[in-house]
Amino acid sequence: MLIKVREFKTVFNSIKSDHKNVLLFVAYDVDSLCSLRMLASLFQCESIKYDIIPISNYYSMNEACISHLKGNYSVKTIFVINCGAMVDLSAVVFQNCLEPHQVVYVIDSHRPFHLKNIFGRTEFNKNLFFVSEDTIDGEQFEPFSKLFSEQNDATLENTWNVISKLDNYHGQIDALTQPQVEQTRQDDMDEDQDEIDAAFFDQDDLDDLDDFIDRDEEDDDRAFDDDEYDPTARNRTRSDDDDDDNEQDEPLGVRRRDFKTKEDFETYIMAAKYYRKSYRAPPSSHLIYKMIQISDTSLLSSSRLHNNVLWSAIVGLTEQLEFEYISHHDYKNLMNWYFGRVVETNPSIRPQMLTDDGAMIPVTDDERISFQECEFKLMLYRHWSLYESMRHTMSIMSQLDLYKHNANKQLHDLLARIGVGLTQCQQNYSNMMLSDKDRFFAGFKKECKDYKLSNVMYSSFIKHYGSTLQVSASDMVHSLIALMEMPTSSLPKGSANGSNHMSADLWENNFTTAYEALNGNTTLIRKGIQRSIHMQRAMIKQIIFKMDTSSSQGRNTAFRSIFLKAMDLNSFSSSNTNQEHNHGDGDDGNGDLVLSPMTVSRLGLMFMEIYRRTDEIELPIVISVPTPNSDGSRSDLIVGIGTRSSGHKFGSCFKKAYQDLDISGNVKHVGFGSAAIEIPSEKTSDFTSTLFCLMKAQ
Repeated sequence: MLIKVREFKTVFNSIKSDHKNVLLFVAYDVDSLCSLRMLASLFQCESIKYDIIPISNYYSMNEACISHLKGNYSVKTIFVINCGAMVDLSAVVFQNCLEPHQVVYVIDSHRPFHLKNIFGRTEFNKNLFFVSEDTIDGEQFEPFSKLFSEQNDATLENTWNVISKLDNYHGQIDALTQPQVEQTRQDDMDEDQDEIDAAFFDQDDLDDLDDFIDRDEEDDDRAFDDDEYDPTARNRTRSDDDDDDNEQDEPLGVRRRDFKTKEDFETYIMAAKYYRKSYRAPPSSHLIYKMIQISDTSLLSSSRLHNNVLWSAIVGLTEQLEFEYISHHDYKNLMNWYFGRVVETNPSIRPQMLTDDGAMIPVTDDERISFQECEFKLMLYRHWSLYESMRHTMSIMSQLDLYKHNANKQLHDLLARIGVGLTQCQQNYSNMMLSDKDRFFAGFKKECKDYKLSNVMYSSFIKHYGSTLQVSASDMVHSLIALMEMPTSSLPKGSANGSNHMSADLWENNFTTAYEALNGNTTLIRKGIQRSIHMQRAMIKQIIFKMDTSSSQGRNTAFRSIFLKAMDLNSFSSSNTNQEHNHGDGDDGNGDLVLSPMTVSRLGLMFMEIYRRTDEIELPIVISVPTPNSDGSRSDLIVGIGTRSSGHKFGSCFKKAYQDLDISGNVKHVGFGSAAIEIPSEKTSDFTSTLFCLMKAQ
């Protein structure tokens, strides 16, 4: 069931009084890392014992449940952060692992929630709670709340059977990670394949369905006879040649004769509308900050501890902006909300001390957060040179055509109009004169309009680590990602597994390293920043190469596809290491990339930034990269990326595509989103073609 943030105070008081251990399942992304740090700070402050279990996929999550929960009476409360909302947790993850006294709280920004998690009536559901403050969740669940409140035990099973026609393809992700049980489930799904097609229609189709549902009484009488559909009714799909309105009485992909009653049909359509798109709600770290605010805890009485959790919430929100999970409008609203909290805990008048010679100087105050009303969206510019930062910032690179060979003239012209010399811009930012910095940003703001540079300025915050290091929220996001994506060559020997995948030990090591950086380890923050610079160079080099290779990318009316080949990825391992060493702080300069969904998504967003300017219609992107396995076999990681913050429909189409190809047993779901899978390399072309047909039908 859903619970509001305001109810967490009672939950937290219960956790304190139970004197039991808390278990934290945490996904592998920046928002989850920030959420973990905030909860850990809360538990440490209240002397509550807790254990952390980083999770990479549903299969590893199920294994962790078996080993840490079953028969463990010392654990009562389990927090699930960004890993599980989109699947039936009872069937996919916990699978009879939960003891009767154990309670699960899910805090997850992935949408849509699986309906059985919210409205199921099993013993497991009695101990399962989803924390949400999203008004959209309430609006979407309102019709389902009414539906299930009217159900008794006799009719409930039928309702779930109707919804399962969609639920089968949307939610059962365990089939993706546990091939040994796939065939049994696939046999059941085969019977519903025709009905599953009904999921793939756009808003116009859904409006047609609503029109059907809302027909007048005369039409209803013709459609139903004693609550039964006419057995002679036939399924028809829309075609361009079908101009006969009389033949359009059955909407796209829906067979009325497959539903016994009108109510069943309406339930099916309601579920189809709910499941049709995957998107992100506000970050989990934002919810947890609000939960801490209403908790009866001394954590917020310490300005230093308060700043730590506040900074984590801000970083979690900034990750959503960087990955375009959130619109600029929603981001601005939340940032304005955080502004008031920052002002409360960070007074503008800094403490001073009197020196021996009678001078007053500011006291160094680690952990201070300051507001930046006009932060420039230039990649890590405080830790790089302005010139290199501009060359590697995608909005500038795409607008000035810097991805083309020998195309730096426009950048030089822009710098000339700004009025700061090329030599000054090419030196490290920390070595620039203050007057040059001020002149650059004043000129840059003025020239943005003429060069049509949009969304390069926004409001943000900076964390001050004494007088030696200032890190913006965006800088911290990139640093943490780089630390989590650290390749084998940058970590102790013995961690490598012979591919660009990370072994369990390796990515857990990376997760711990990133967590220490978020906790304020400035050495690791700097290392992550330098590593991020290497990654950005490598990805930009890859983009320049691919934009010159027209055969490696394709465009259709449904999405743009980008295929990276193994030979293309050689650029990732040779990203100008000598030049990078000039800017490094002890990093090894290796440019290898771990091609995880997080990195591939960033690469896809970079391509999308270019296509936004060159294409008349903005299309989502499907990007494929090879992932050689340790056993010598070859797979491709395929990631779907939606447009801006509007969500995408890849999740359902991905699953339908590989089911149609009959390769379900060879598919591995990667991470906890709905559009990142690994499939055998020889099936990638067929998968993409099938995916196009499905997306085209929407």
